[in-house]
Amino acid sequence: MTQEDTSGMSRTDQVQPDYNHLEKLVQVTQDALVEAETIINGHRDAVDAIDDGLEQAEDLIDDAQDNDHPELLDEVSAYVDDVQGTIRHLEDRVDYETDTEETVERMNALDNAVEDLEDALEDNHQGKLVVNVSEKMFFPDEFVMEPSKILEAAGFARDEYLLYAGADADEDDPHIEKGTNVDLRDQNVFSAIPDEVGYGGTSTNTPEDDDADLPTGIQKEVEDLREDYKVDVDTEAEDSFTHVIVRDYPVPVDTYNRDTTDVMIRVPQNYPEQAPDWVYVEEEFRLKNGELPRKAQTMDTNPRNGAVVPGWVALSWHLSKMDTVTWTPYQNNLRWYLDTIVRGRLSQGD
Repeated sequence: MTQEDTSGMSRTDQVQPDYNHLEKLVQVTQDALVEAETIINGHRDAVDAIDDGLEQAEDLIDDAQDNDHPELLDEVSAYVDDVQGTIRHLEDRVDYETDTEETVERMNALDNAVEDLEDALEDNHQGKLVVNVSEKMFFPDEFVMEPSKILEAAGFARDEYLLYAGADADEDDPHIEKGTNVDLRDQNVFSAIPDEVGYGGTSTNTPEDDDADLPTGIQKEVEDLREDYKVDVDTEAEDSFTHVIVRDYPVPVDTYNRDTTDVMIRVPQNYPEQAPDWVYVEEEFRLKNGELPRKAQTMDTNPRNGAVVPGWVALSWHLSKMDTVTWTPYQNNLRWYLDTIVRGRLSQGD
């Protein structure tokens, strides 16, 4: 990871687009479309056109990355422009009278997601290098930086955090030593982790333990949950998530078809900087009348939603949309998520 050339922006090598960030923004837009679909009635043609445009954009980004053809991003921009035009046209046709607040919120979320994607494509088209540190982005003034400067540029206190390689790094130990010259053209996705909190290292358990691959910080949180529940851990179900499964969690109301349910907390790779999302209950969880709970999604009802996980019912319930609770990394934990978010959703009774 060291680099002899420390002359910064003087090197003329072409900056590679941040394909992973572009793919993530496409997914965010697709998720926003899924949310908007529930309030868009009678406009299937427009919804299908938006969905098709986003799929085409996603495929082209994959092709550009796999075949090293960044010029394909011009075609991506054309598809995204068409998507944005369709959304603007749709905004004039949607019924805002039935549920004005929710309709405005979801249409704005969809519009904003596409604008973020457009901006990112424009930045990449202009050759700007985007550095991502725990989902905080910045444009570097130089290509070669030390970890402390990268942390500082992303808004993290350089004396309180360590810099770790992101999800795409190959190193077994992703910790980047202080003083290392990091060439951001070779690597531009990182995690900022408070020093000595244990979320960057691996557990000291023996390999046969089901949570042997967990960072020690998450392992401690799982052990805390095991004081009150039977808890299983699956680190292989998804590449970017760990499944922490709380067995026989008590259902707080009697409007569902069972008194207890298995609950899965889908822990993202950059936890606790990023909070878990959605509420996942076992596959047969239903209302007493046999119907799915409100805003529930499964592989049968919406298999294209990236938040839907085989074997689970996904309940749409999001911290980001709550006014009274917020996620504070390294203060909130899995027990807090179970007691506050999971219980809060199940207490709705619908």
